[in-house]
Formats: sequence, structure tokens, C-alpha cells
Amino acid sequence: MTTQRRCMACGEDWGPAARWCGRCGERLSADAGTSGRARLRDRTVRLAAAVIGVVVVTTAVLTGSDGRVPGAPPRTAADTPGGDADPDDTVVVDPSAAPRTPAPPPPDPAVRSCDLDDPGDPCVRWQLALPAEQRAMVAVTRGRIVTVEGSGQVSVRAGATGEPWWQAQFAPDPDAEVLPTVASTLPVLADGTLRFLDLGTGTVIGGAEVRRPDQAVSAEAWLLTVEGPAIRARAVTGELAWQRRLTPTERAVLTSGAPYVVAGGQRLTRLFGTTGQDRWQQDLGGLVGRLVATAGGAVVQVAAPREQLIGLDARGNQGWAVPLDGRLHQLVADDRSVAAVTETVDGAVLLVLDPATGTVRGRVPLPGPAQGTLAPVLTADRVVVAHGGELPGLSIVGARDGALRDRIVLRERPVDLQPNPPDEVVVLVPSSGTRPPLRSVLVASVDPPRVRWRTVPSSGLEVVGTTPLVVTDAQRVTVLDPDA
Repeated sequence: MTTQRRCMACGEDWGPAARWCGRCGERLSADAGTSGRARLRDRTVRLAAAVIGVVVVTTAVLTGSDGRVPGAPPRTAADTPGGDADPDDTVVVDPSAAPRTPAPPPPDPAVRSCDLDDPGDPCVRWQLALPAEQRAMVAVTRGRIVTVEGSGQVSVRAGATGEPWWQAQFAPDPDAEVLPTVASTLPVLADGTLRFLDLGTGTVIGGAEVRRPDQAVSAEAWLLTVEGPAIRARAVTGELAWQRRLTPTERAVLTSGAPYVVAGGQRLTRLFGTTGQDRWQQDLGGLVGRLVATAGGAVVQVAAPREQLIGLDARGNQGWAVPLDGRLHQLVADDRSVAAVTETVDGAVLLVLDPATGTVRGRVPLPGPAQGTLAPVLTADRVVVAHGGELPGLSIVGARDGALRDRIVLRERPVDLQPNPPDEVVVLVPSSGTRPPLRSVLVASVDPPRVRWRTVPSSGLEVVGTTPLVVTDAQRVTVLDPDA
């Protein structure tokens, strides 16, 4: 029989393996199943069991030790569910097996609710209405909020206060978008033209006619893009600094550190970001999959003949190789840690590695399947993974030792996870049973692990950025205070 664990703060029931309440964030103690209401209910059940026991004993005295009326036929196996025919058997009813209907939980005392419809809510810093008739793109760059409307209007506001900085007007384009910031300029792609705008004033510094890129990253003073069969680097004046044509057997992988080219599936070439010339080439002896940048180097997934992770230094030399126990689903890295989620025969596993040596710091089994696991978030000293499964929520792992520290159990599987430095994460979850589908944003601390507050479910809710924390829905932009 599965034993539910009840939070003593808010009264919510959770599974037997839960350690933290996903509703209010309180720790579930060893006797968390015995809150005041649960204890009253259990005492009622025990009293009922005692009364039943008295009735059974009285019946046994009146009818005989085997509970049969004198003259009645002997008991058979059919009379004893799950047992053999035996006139001395006694059917024991476990009182705890009786069905229980949990009472509705009381108002949540620990996790404060944030109402986006209330401008006076302490967690709402400021809001901006979006045009209802046309699509608008919202971005966060260097602490400022950028909106690009289908009408061609570009606006920049202060992230902390919403104070307008500047506006610019271009030709209407429902697919207008903002590309990564380059050297204090804001690249805006609208109506087939890429314009570099001064982030402080909105003045157009330069531009060029381009096709919509498949990839775009900022690399020092250049904007690197993949446009069809070519890698191109542009200065903020719009001038083409260099380009590298790709053959039909080549594909490009852009990182903030450098551009890479994968040729023939297994030969990896790193380019100089300033010239586009080859910096080094390395035949990795297998099919190249995912690639993430580290300090001066990269971590590469090699999928065949055996799936493994390989660490390369700035010169392309292989420093280490770690075989994987299953198929790779997620891979992230920074200068301090590498985190990989794999699907093994025993389920999903989080692998934490040292990026310099490849030393395996820890292997942590995850409750849900790897297919539904989001990309891990790396904080100062934690690795946070959002997953589904029987215990949907967050697994918090030490970045230095790879040990599981805690889990925050949520009702639904998260659909988005973003860092909120230094030690918080922002989680987007759907609200089950709502029509149309609604979403809520949760702010959770990872040390100590607890949910701080969550928004009232809203339609079309998305997290745009976390510095500051900006969310959008179908009608507005809202800047939230994670410390409220």
C-alpha cells in the first residue's frame, strides 16, 4: 500500500518519496502524514476498527470460535478471499485499507500568490500593454526591455522602472525580431534589412540586406550568423567582415566562443572568429552530435561507434573521453561543470563532470524519463534539473560533488526552466485541468530549496528573461520582483 505524506504547513498530500512540498516549499518530515486533520481522521478510523473488533469478538462468542452459526456448512476458499479453506481462519480487515477522501487543502500559508491582474501586487514592478491586433516580440538585453511590434515600431525601456528610453519606426513586418546584442548595439531584423541600433539612443549605426538566419550569436565585435549555406560575420556598421561557404556535407555550429564546422559527420573544424580561417581540425572518429563551449575549448558528443563525451582544449587536443551509459538527451557546460542527461536501461540519469579533466563527479538517477527532462541550469554551486515522471519537479545536485541535495516536487511537469542568479530558478508550469490551458510562473530558491511564490494561472504565459524577470501573456509585458 502506498503511503501518502501530508505537508504539515498547507495540508497537501504527496507521494512517499517526496521530501519537499511542491505547493508551499516546506520540508516533509518523517511523520508528515500525521497533520492535525490527518491525526483526527486516523483516530476516527482506529475507533471504528475497535468497534468492529468488539462486534467480531461478540459474534465469535455467540456463534463459535470459527465465526459460523452452529449447523452452518464449513467455510471454503471462496469464503476467504486470497486464502485456503480452513475452519480456523479469521478474516482480518486492515482499517488503513479503507478508502480515504482527503479534505480540500486550506489556503496556502507559505507560497504567496502573485496576481498579474493586480498592478498593486507587491511582486508586480510594472506592466506594459501589447497591441491586440498584431504580433509583438519582447526581449531582454543588458537590463533593458525591448519590444518590436509588427507595425515596425521598436521601443526600449528601463528594466527596473519601465521608463521609455527611445523609439524607432521602420517598415511594418509581422516577423520582425531582435538578434543578440553586439558591442552596445541592438541588431533588429525587419523587412529583410538588418539594422544595428545604438542601444542608448536608437540611432542607426549601420545595416545590410540579409536573409533570415538559422543561427545567430554575438562574438566580441561581430555578429555571427548562419544564412543558408554560409557562415557570415558582420561588424556593427553592417559590413561583411568574412564569410565561409558550406558544402552539402558540412554543417555549422555557432557558440559564443567560436564558430565550428562539422564535415562528413565526424571531422570538426574550429574557425577564427575574426577571419573565418581554420584554427584547427580534428577527426573525432565518430559521428559528431551536440557541442557546447567551455573555457577556451568545447565538450562534444560523439555518437558512434560508441556514444561518449569528449573534451577538447583551445588547440583541438583531446583531453578526456567519458563513455555514456545511454542516449544523450541534454548537454550544458560552463567553466566549472558539465551536466548531461542520458536515458539508460534503468531510466534517466544526470551526469556531472569536471570540464577540465572529465572526472565524473556524480551520477544521479532522475524520477522521470529523459525525454521530458529540460536542459539543466548551472548556478554558482548547484545543478538544477526539471523533469516529469512520478515526482515531477526539480532535482538539485551539488556541482562540485555531483551529490543529490534535494528535490522540489511539483504537481505538473515543468515546461521551461531558467536561472535567476545567484541561487534561484524560474520555472514555468502548466495548470492541469484548466480550459483553455493556463500557465503559472514559480520562483524557487535552490539553497535552501523552496518555492517562494507563484503567479495566478494565466493564458499564454511565457518567461522572456530573468535579469530582470520579465514575463509576457496575450495582452501585456510584466516585470516581476523575484524577491517580493
